[in-house]
Amino acid sequence: MFSISYKWLNANPVIASLIIPVIVGLGYAINWCWKWHLLNYPFKTKEAYENYDYYKSGKERKLSYFFEPVEIRCLNNEWPKNKFNLYLKARRKIKLKQINLRFVNKKIFKKAQNIPKDVLSIKKIDHPQEKYRSLMSCFDDKVGGFDCYFDPPIECSKKNIIFFEIYPNIKISKKIKCKISLDNSSGEEKRTFSRKKVIVTNELI
Repeated sequence: MFSISYKWLNANPVIASLIIPVIVGLGYAINWCWKWHLLNYPFKTKEAYENYDYYKSGKERKLSYFFEPVEIRCLNNEWPKNKFNLYLKARRKIKLKQINLRFVNKKIFKKAQNIPKDVLSIKKIDHPQEKYRSLMSCFDDKVGGFDCYFDPPIECSKKNIIFFEIYPNIKISKKIKCKISLDNSSGEEKRTFSRKKVIVTNELI
């Protein structure tokens, strides 16, 4: 196959002279896109099915697949659980000083829209991660989420884990598809976003 390709390239020198620049350019484009993605979306976000201290058992933590949504299934407006766990693994070094967590509706190439807080909101956030020795203070952002501040700021190296317990306030009458969004705006750190799909259903019987 290689000999046939070599002969074909020799027989078509003009095309051959174009192929190499195209391949090199494509490689640069892919590399640029990946760096842009890392810069703007620094965390790989999953749902953890066990609480933070599960690691003390020595067993491997169970996580959702990357594209698997967080599913909140209510029955007669009641959810058997009271929280879900966000497990964020850093793809690069990043500093967290101020973040916002809330539910949003986000479509490609469009600005994120807040889910109405009287439908789905966050009533409490915990950050049970003593290894960072950072105090997290949270304040109602008035649109259904919380602005959270870390003192001192959390400095994550690549592959470090950030763990949040999200306690939602749910008042829905139909199925909702949205995203839980972490917006990092920590001053000198570039503003970044980390989002995980959430599906909320409510079956009335």
